[in-house]
This record gives sequence, C-alpha cells and structure tokens, in this order.
Amino acid sequence: MNLKICNYIKEHKSQFKTIIFFIILGLIYYIITQLTSFRIPCPIQSITGLFCPGCGITHFFIRIMHLDFIGAVKENYAVAFLIIVLGIPKLIQIIWKPDCLKKNSRLWQVLIFGSLIFIIIFGILRNIPGFEFLLPSYAK
Repeated sequence: MNLKICNYIKEHKSQFKTIIFFIILGLIYYIITQLTSFRIPCPIQSITGLFCPGCGITHFFIRIMHLDFIGAVKENYAVAFLIIVLGIPKLIQIIWKPDCLKKNSRLWQVLIFGSLIFIIIFGILRNIPGFEFLLPSYAK
C-alpha cells in the first residue's frame, strides 16, 4: 500500500508541490492570525452583508490546528461534510484505483455535482432566520 502511495506522489509531483505551497501559505497565515488581529475579510459578506458558503473557513482551519474538531465543524458544516464526501473517495481512488472512481467517472461527476448543489443550498440556508446555527462563531 505504501508503494502505491509513493508511486501516486511521483506521478503527481507538480500537484503535490502546489499542495505543499498552499499548506505553507496557510501556515504562514495561521501564524499571522495568532500573533495579530489581522484576518482576510470575506468580500461577499463585506459587499452584501450575507454569509457565503465559505465564511468561517479560516476559523475552521484555525480550530483544526488547535485540535478542536467539534468546534471546527461548527465553524463551517459544509467544509467538514465535503472533506468527508470528497476526501474518502479520493483516498480510495489513490489506494485501490477502482474503475468507479476513475477520473471523470460517473460517480465522480455525481459527487462533484452533488457537492455544488449542497454548497448552494448551504449558502442560502445559512442566511435564513432560524438557521443561525449554520453561521460561523464570529457571526453569532
């Protein structure tokens, strides 16, 4: 199994370099947010006053860094859900390479389309009265 993962990494070297770049960038941003009051504001919320589906992602990852997984989920339920819904099939694809999870397979198309529908519904619901529990902690 480790050999399969190593081969996958070798085959996708440039993608992993990109991932590592964004992880390093994220860690730098995390350090800045911990040492200062600086935060990148959501442009959609700044312009419209509405919370987009991504509002709370920074807080989500800060809580992950603090190993507060329940708090992270409460910051953005959509991110937590999508990490599971898309992450588990991706791991299965990397390790076992089943035909049903090949690139552009019907199952991947359903997962991606379903995820987009979920994100749109989540973005709408979190702005409707009665669904305040979907808002990030800084908005409550």
